[in-house]
Amino acid sequence: MSFTQVISTWLAGLPADPWPVALPLAGTIIVALLYWRGVRYEWRTGIGRPITALHIGCFAAALVILLLAVASPLDTLADQGLAAHMVQHELLVLVIPILLLFAEPIWPLWRALPASWRRVSLRWLLRRTWMKGALERIGRVVSHPVGAWLLFIGVFLGWHIPALYDLALENEAIHAVEHGLFLVTALIFWAQIIPSFPLEPRLSYLKRAGYIFIAGCVLHLQSLVLSIAVQPIYPFYGTSSGAIQDQQAGGAIMDVFGMVIFTIALLICLGLWLRDDERAAQQEASGAPAEPTPNISARGALLIAEARLAEPSATAGNSDE
Repeated sequence: MSFTQVISTWLAGLPADPWPVALPLAGTIIVALLYWRGVRYEWRTGIGRPITALHIGCFAAALVILLLAVASPLDTLADQGLAAHMVQHELLVLVIPILLLFAEPIWPLWRALPASWRRVSLRWLLRRTWMKGALERIGRVVSHPVGAWLLFIGVFLGWHIPALYDLALENEAIHAVEHGLFLVTALIFWAQIIPSFPLEPRLSYLKRAGYIFIAGCVLHLQSLVLSIAVQPIYPFYGTSSGAIQDQQAGGAIMDVFGMVIFTIALLICLGLWLRDDERAAQQEASGAPAEPTPNISARGALLIAEARLAEPSATAGNSDE
């Protein structure tokens, strides 16, 4: 099917079933408006770290690529061939999460909400110790490098089991859940590598390199299975020779895409590790004292400021807008 035919098919299907495009588009517009409101608030008040054009560009690029992945003719192609589907999956787990983390959108999105909403939500959470405890336990698991790694790899490999893969293609709601899990777990995975204020990775640069290398090896094996298989793995796409060639192309796309992204990340982590190691050696040779660690981090200061929103005396008569 030519590109023009794909566009025509995609456009022809919109009137009958617009929701797969309308919902992601509406959600993206809402998130973009909230982000811009938060950016304007932080520019006006000076709260938080400076938001640069690079942050805004990364966030905008992530939203555009997300729409391209799930609400464009690419989604139509993904229903017809595994190769296009692999492009879709790689965008969701290797491109969009990295751009979002570089954009550091957490605080702008939080600050976009009215102060009264933030105040009420914090009070509500603080009064429910059971929920606060449950969220803390979940947070400890997903923020731990091992937990994040296992969650990402487990979700990605699990959804590529033939039965689950075909089920997602046959049911639009399940397909949306699959894509949502890919994106969320990929964000958790890459947050262990990329600092994204107020989140900070726990691993050293050398350990991050190992973390990336092991994940890359596992995903390489997954792509290798698709690339060398001589029988169709996913019956949804059929059993013809064309389907097998498409399957092998999908494996190659997954392998090359993953190899490029993981290799770049690995080399950056190794380079930063060597840089810090050289600086430490120079500092030790010069006898200079280590740089003092501040008593409170910028993240800690902002968390304290947010916590005070829960105290009526601290917020009486105040408003963000």
